[in-house]
Amino acid sequence: MKNLLILSTCLVLTLQVLHLNAQSSIHRFELNKSAIPIGKVLLYSKSNIDGTHSSHTALYVKSEDQLESLKWNDNYSGATLVKAWMNWETFSVEKFETFRLDEQGNGQIRAKLSTDHEHSRALVEIPGVFKDTADLPAWPWHSYDFDFASLSICWAHLKDKKKTVDLAISDFKSDGNGGGSFAYRGQIQLAFEQKEKMNGRMCYKYSVDGPGLENRGGHIWMDAEEHFIVEYRIDLPDEPGYKDGRLSLESVRLMSPKEWESFKKEKVKP
Repeated sequence: MKNLLILSTCLVLTLQVLHLNAQSSIHRFELNKSAIPIGKVLLYSKSNIDGTHSSHTALYVKSEDQLESLKWNDNYSGATLVKAWMNWETFSVEKFETFRLDEQGNGQIRAKLSTDHEHSRALVEIPGVFKDTADLPAWPWHSYDFDFASLSICWAHLKDKKKTVDLAISDFKSDGNGGGSFAYRGQIQLAFEQKEKMNGRMCYKYSVDGPGLENRGGHIWMDAEEHFIVEYRIDLPDEPGYKDGRLSLESVRLMSPKEWESFKKEKVKP
């Protein structure tokens, strides 16, 4: 009876370890601080795959662990600014803050998110409206609504870039009535296909698909030298108004924090 109890306990522990490993790919990454492109601004066009419904996105690597993403449209005033803080132990975003900028560049906070890796959860807040928690059962996790910005910055730290890797998607999903929720959407799998040129850069081309993208995936091209996203084309749209999703790198610039602040103020004006 005692031996049976020991065997049963070992089996439970083994299953727990297997479950943990299935839910985490953190061990596939190793931090290389010299690969963090501090001061670089990645300028993208965002649209449907056919190029319609085009707007702009700029991702600024402000410091070793802080990103800022500005989204704007040339035909409208104002912009959306997302501030994100990375956790290099989980290779995931630790904290988000989303702002709506008016045409003077003044920001009004719209939402906050903070994560707790130890307890596998996120705290989500819309100031003055509600607070809620969401499970984060798989790590690293990334946000498609954030244009895979954290994935773009983390990819440089993947140890074997030609080996298939599982990642998690956690995101806000609209309920179609002006509301919605933040939740774990499921796993995705990125699989290396080949090296090829995209937007004038030699890239690693990956297929991407899985429940985290509602099994409506596509392809991602990563710069073979600097490893940030050069392009993605995904069948699933990431926000209302799109029928699918395309992000395409237009240029890369170096900016000081002061230059970045001036850049943001310039882009909020129609």
